[in-house]
Amino acid sequence: MLAILSQLRESDSFNMVLFNSETVKWKRSASKATSDNIQAGKVFVDERVNAGGGTNINDALLLALKLLRETANQPNSQFAGNFPMVLFLTDGDPTSGVTNTATIRANVRDANALQASIFALGFGFNLNLDFLTALSVENGGTSRRIYPGKDAKSQLEGFFDEISTPLLLRVTFQYPKDIVDVSQVTASMFSQYYDGSELVVSGKLKEGASSRLMTVNIRGNAAGSTPVTYPLSRTLLNLTVPSDKVLIEDFTERLWAYMKN
Repeated sequence: MLAILSQLRESDSFNMVLFNSETVKWKRSASKATSDNIQAGKVFVDERVNAGGGTNINDALLLALKLLRETANQPNSQFAGNFPMVLFLTDGDPTSGVTNTATIRANVRDANALQASIFALGFGFNLNLDFLTALSVENGGTSRRIYPGKDAKSQLEGFFDEISTPLLLRVTFQYPKDIVDVSQVTASMFSQYYDGSELVVSGKLKEGASSRLMTVNIRGNAAGSTPVTYPLSRTLLNLTVPSDKVLIEDFTERLWAYMKN
């Protein structure tokens, strides 16, 4: 947490939720990342962060999302247009409160009306990384295992560098319906897009489409909730892979099925 707090910028805002069997919030609403607030946050971490008790992941995440919603919904909120995210740090499985991981994921999805991205950081080896990965992916984020050791701080800093520059919020891909079977696209909406990240969509073209020029409109909200549109045009090509170069039979179909499900 100290490493993350040190990387916050003046344009950022933040709050903290600590959890073991119970949950504790730092403040009632988010604070701007001024030098005084960051220092106060570090004092809170030094004084209050201790290992012990159970692991009530469900209540911690629901409280974090509740605080985000309340901050964003304040009249004339100074945080309007910010990119909401949750950095979720844990070293284990849920052992307190709701412990069924499928139920936790469903509860988080239902509570995440703000479409905040959740980034899960799992520390050490005694944790359910599959659960953390699913939780993150379902909420527009990614997961990462942080290995214990002297370079744990640099691992955290590297991860935060990757996600600290959001470019677009609520990104949608609009495909031409005369070319693309939009019912068979794996995804057409993403909560956020970050500098250096990528968005991958797999889909199917309609049989007998007359046009070979496909224009995709990529829409989203930039900083300050400003709507933007980026048109992207490409000429569709027929690509054939020689049979002796095929490593996985029906790879394209398998990729589409994996992403669709």
